[in-house]
Amino acid sequence: MSPSLSPSCFGKNMIQKIKSFIHSELFKYCIVGGTTTLVDLAVFYLLCEVGGMNATLSNVISISVSIAYAYVANKLFVFQTHCPDVSALMGEIGRFVSGRLGTMALEIGMVFVLCDLFGMDGFAGKLTTQVVIFVSNYLLSKFWAFKSK
Repeated sequence: MSPSLSPSCFGKNMIQKIKSFIHSELFKYCIVGGTTTLVDLAVFYLLCEVGGMNATLSNVISISVSIAYAYVANKLFVFQTHCPDVSALMGEIGRFVSGRLGTMALEIGMVFVLCDLFGMDGFAGKLTTQVVIFVSNYLLSKFWAFKSK
């Protein structure tokens, strides 16, 4: 067996690939995106399912809380951007928030259609929308909000 195909080389190569993936932007975004989704879902669940609040209003509040969390976590952990001045920081925050408001509108519309028009349970409708929102938020963050100049 050639050295490049030996089990120990395969193991080292695979370990290196795993380490590389763990340190990648995409993996970090999945962690932050996952925790952002958990914050969003937890607040929504508490308001809608435990507190009995309307699904649409619960959704608006839970998304607002998760946007604040997501900005800080993405800036510090995923994209690690450094703004040279307050103006640049305000621009970054503005791009991030406006992108998230766009996906918030999309999510609210999707939850409204699923829950209020099709009669789906509030939490099930919220959970159903998360894949579309997760991918949309990553693309907006990477290519617009935290885009390096």
